Amino acid sequence: MAGLGLSDADGVEELLQLIEELKRDLSPFADGSLRSPKEWAESLSSLYTSYFAGEELDALQEILYCLHQAEAKTKEKIPFFILSYLFARKSASSIASSMLHGVRIASFEAGSIVPCRALFLLGQDEESFPRRSFPSSLDRCKGSKEAAPLRSDIDRYLFLQAVCSAQDLLVISYGHISPEDGKQLAPSIVVREWMSYAKKPFRSDSP
Repeated sequence: MAGLGLSDADGVEELLQLIEELKRDLSPFADGSLRSPKEWAESLSSLYTSYFAGEELDALQEILYCLHQAEAKTKEKIPFFILSYLFARKSASSIASSMLHGVRIASFEAGSIVPCRALFLLGQDEESFPRRSFPSSLDRCKGSKEAAPLRSDIDRYLFLQAVCSAQDLLVISYGHISPEDGKQLAPSIVVREWMSYAKKPFRSDSP
């Protein structure tokens, strides 16, 4: 696809088809699907064969080995994010030289935040972040020590983890107009609290 231009209709169509196939193949890793460690290993191997044939990925081979070792201990079906630490560990210390200046896009979830030179946090407005939890009257753990942490508390922790992972540049962006009623929006309370405690000055490009 090197040198692909918009005038190359066939090439553009092929690229769009490839993107759609990649989104479809990656969906089980992000939608909370439950699989055993062995099944996740098979899924990763299939992705590698489809998109990275001919590339040497030593880190992936080690991760596949760890997944097969985990299968020997338990065959319980789990979501992929529980295993994401295997990738975070490798990303922090064993990055290939060809990927040092790569761009990585990820959702704001546990396991997706790794050290980086520049970090862009999008959608940090007061309506969207931190995300809200909606308690259920059927939740028997509500108010007890066994209750799961609120979504907003998890987002606050992830925000601090994210800003600490930026090594050279940190950019925080938010939509200043509400898509619902057109009213003006401010940055998230989490962003404002963090800036009030941080000693380093920040440049603001607010409208």
